[in-house]
Amino acid sequence: GTEAGGAAEQQRLRDLAGKIRAKKEAEAEKRRGEAECAGLLEEIRLQEEIRKKAEAAHREEQRKKEIEAIRLSVENQKRIIQYVLKRHQTETVNLLKETAHSGLGVIPLERISAVRDQNMFEIRQANANLSRHGFPNFRTERELMECVTDYEEKAAREHRAHAEAAEAHSRQRHREDYAQTLDRHRGHTRTLLEHCARSRKAAIPQEQMNALRWKTVEALKNINEELQRTGADPPVRTHTEMLKQLS
Repeated sequence: GTEAGGAAEQQRLRDLAGKIRAKKEAEAEKRRGEAECAGLLEEIRLQEEIRKKAEAAHREEQRKKEIEAIRLSVENQKRIIQYVLKRHQTETVNLLKETAHSGLGVIPLERISAVRDQNMFEIRQANANLSRHGFPNFRTERELMECVTDYEEKAAREHRAHAEAAEAHSRQRHREDYAQTLDRHRGHTRTLLEHCARSRKAAIPQEQMNALRWKTVEALKNINEELQRTGADPPVRTHTEMLKQLS
């Protein structure tokens, strides 16, 4: 009986040890499962964090691109406005030149209106594009008109300066022509005197001298008229004064 009781006790202890071992293994397995789950959750959290950062970076890049596109668009529209204004100035100068050559006092209204309407139409279009981005060049039609008028005044000043420079150049050229004409007359007179000396004549024949003087005086009169057209005072004004210069 004692042996049987001992065997039973040993069996109980073995069973107990097995249960303890199984419990420990179950607990270890549970901890492994929990650790794997925690690792998986951390991996998911990190992946989500990476995804959110990537999306934020993409949104920031898109925002920068949009801002740059707006900046470029604004700059382009501003350049277009400046280009059209300068073109309007150039076209107005050309109209002023045409008007001056034709002898008219002012540019015909239909000519300047056609140029002004076309250029203002293009400026309005560019300004409307700027307004859509919140950067209008002109907030009112009056501001636009004042700007266009300013460039027309610049054109008038440019044309006036060009005309004055051309007149000054013309006056200088005519004065040089006047002096050269007198020099040629003196040269021709010397040639006639030398010819008289070789021919042993006492003086230049009157008809030759008169013809030379007439030709020179006519040339001087033409130069004087050109000088007066430029608004300059001629060197001499009368036929008698011209003859004195030739003496």
